[in-house]
Amino acid sequence: MLADGRRASSTTAGGVIVHELTADDVVAEREIRRYPPLDYLDVVIAWDQVGAWRVTCKCGWTGGEQPAVTETKYGTRNCPEDFEDRVFAPEWSAHVAPFAALTDLEQLVDQLRDVETRIADTVLLARRRRVLGTSRPRGRTVQARRPTAMEPPRTRHQRHR
Repeated sequence: MLADGRRASSTTAGGVIVHELTADDVVAEREIRRYPPLDYLDVVIAWDQVGAWRVTCKCGWTGGEQPAVTETKYGTRNCPEDFEDRVFAPEWSAHVAPFAALTDLEQLVDQLRDVETRIADTVLLARRRRVLGTSRPRGRTVQARRPTAMEPPRTRHQRHR
């Protein structure tokens, strides 16, 4: 967080980067980086304007805040690393956990579709070879059906009856 209330999105040797230009930036003759043809711009704000560090997300979520501490060796105003590890990282992990779960669920659904396709292909092959679903089965027979969500899970012994 900057002294003027703006939020920075990244850092550089000369300070932090914001993506909005104000009249104060022009008056202060701050470094302005333009990226044509989109006319995208970055403004470099000096380190002494950094008041605090806060974790935020594009969705609007915000985490905890920590006052910036001046690092004497480089003149930067950073958030202490131990605070990042102790507070910011767990908050961020908790925020993104539902999105990670959705990704896991998408992968499981893809795997399920692959298994269902393999089962269908195998059943078709077995029927073509006349070992499944005939009046005179040759070799082993297989009974497969999908359980419904309302059925209780079967024990190992119940599956083989």
